[in-house]
Amino acid sequence: MRKYYHVNSFTSQPLKGNPAGVVFNTEQLTTEDMQGIARDLNLPETVFILPGKSEKSICSLRWFTPSFEISLSGHSTLAALHVLIKERVIHVVDGFVSHHHLDYQKGILPVSIENGQGLNPIIWIGLPVPSFKPYGGPQEDIFRFLGITDNDIDSRLPIYITDSRVFMIPVLGLLTLKKILPNFGQLRKILIDENISGVCTFSRETIKPSSSFHSRYFSPNLGINEDPVTGTTNAALAAYWLNFVFPGLENRSYQFTGEQGSAINRDGEVHIKADVRDRSISRLEISGSARIFMQGYLEI
Repeated sequence: MRKYYHVNSFTSQPLKGNPAGVVFNTEQLTTEDMQGIARDLNLPETVFILPGKSEKSICSLRWFTPSFEISLSGHSTLAALHVLIKERVIHVVDGFVSHHHLDYQKGILPVSIENGQGLNPIIWIGLPVPSFKPYGGPQEDIFRFLGITDNDIDSRLPIYITDSRVFMIPVLGLLTLKKILPNFGQLRKILIDENISGVCTFSRETIKPSSSFHSRYFSPNLGINEDPVTGTTNAALAAYWLNFVFPGLENRSYQFTGEQGSAINRDGEVHIKADVRDRSISRLEISGSARIFMQGYLEI
């Protein structure tokens, strides 16, 4: 049997945020076993905790959607760290910030953790800094399969695709975001054909005045029609903001809050920090709350 947690990330409220499965003692599982577990749990992502590759690493992580293994997941990494603290694999000491490494298939994720003064510990996860380029494919078809038109696009901002193949579409406001009703079958087909990992639609208009942007994220090609609150995509939005919205970058730390999930009643918030040095982003980190929903054992 293997211990299992169901955690809602980027929220402190029950039944909100983005759900993730966290599975322990997985070193004897095959890739097919992991994919089967993720399929049966049917959460946006399930993370499997494996031994670290070096003495400096807490552990290694692998992430699976119900259909595919993916290279990185922000919300399930946050869930895994929350559970590792609960299981006392990571010890949080009052008054101190601890630094850790997580292994994954593309390298190392740096993590810093500090005591939350009676609340959840404050976890910051370092992520790769994305790059952007214009998208030269059939964007009008993607608009149509999302249920939007050129008139819904915020023409003040560019449409770009990231190096991780996330297609980023700025729209005019919250009403436009709310009205998006994708044809998931057609959207899935074109995303597969165009080798796009997902579509992020976002607006400068937000629900909370303190937030920076509001977004929705669709990846039916990965088995997730709409991902409630995505850490990596909100981090990419912060990088987008610094590159294309702010008039000029200063050598300092910037902070953002991304809203997501309200359209499907899974509201959540992602906090992002970006350090700028020599007019480029030198470090990108995400943080947020997490709440355990259930725990138990998998008999496999």
